[in-house]
Amino acid sequence: MLGHFICVDGFGPVSAEERKAGLPMHGEAQVLRWGSMASGKLGGTAAVTLSVKLPLVQETLSRTFQMVDGESVIYVESELESHLGFDRPANWGEHATLGSPFLEPEKTVVDLSGRRSKTRLHPVGPAQSRRRLASFQDFTWPVAPSRNGGAIDLRGAPANPDSLDTRRRSWTRRGGSSM
Repeated sequence: MLGHFICVDGFGPVSAEERKAGLPMHGEAQVLRWGSMASGKLGGTAAVTLSVKLPLVQETLSRTFQMVDGESVIYVESELESHLGFDRPANWGEHATLGSPFLEPEKTVVDLSGRRSKTRLHPVGPAQSRRRLASFQDFTWPVAPSRNGGAIDLRGAPANPDSLDTRRRSWTRRGGSSM
């Protein structure tokens, strides 16, 4: 299993040193293959436990997902075990990824109740041509300023799901906190 919506051990961009060592943005957990440790059903509760070893940060992350008959809720219990001989802070974040391949381009719409927004600060460089949004600009949701001076309604999944400002759903800020 790949692609959990979990950022362990790391959240956001990595330093040049971390990138050189192979650590991806949002940490290793979301890019490595998870293994099934246990699964079954006891009474009215079905459960599966998945686990992944994170070699760069020397940790093991396990998650147990439970579904109870008659409920429309999935219960998730997570455990992160360090294999280091000393304490260190762990970076852990979780967020939904609302974009490709989970939303059909130009057909699916996602709306938010937020209004005050800001685009991400984009470094100038060759990747700029893959960005749709202007860098570090305030706007009122859902219409954001484009890098070409126009406006983009962010509610619809983009026709080109490979634009850097929409792949990880980290392109807007509301009320000072990232989505």
